[in-house]
Amino acid sequence: MDFNQEIMEKQNFLTTTEFREVIWPPISRLCKAKELPAQSLYLILKNTELFLKYVGPNEFQTHFLPLILKSLECGVAKLQFLA
Repeated sequence: MDFNQEIMEKQNFLTTTEFREVIWPPISRLCKAKELPAQSLYLILKNTELFLKYVGPNEFQTHFLPLILKSLECGVAKLQFLA
């Protein structure tokens, strides 16, 4: 478990409503971007388990699955490993 995730879970740092209102809009736009900085992609992939707690299966399939597939095809070992 990631340190940040552990802190958020222990302190109930983020509610689903807060995630949906504050975090999800920019993340979903970032996921849909035609060009995505490698570091942003890395952070999204690294925190996939955390996002799974806040988005439904359809949203995950629509937004995150294409990023995972791109990561597997990109040729960057770190991204492929996370994917």
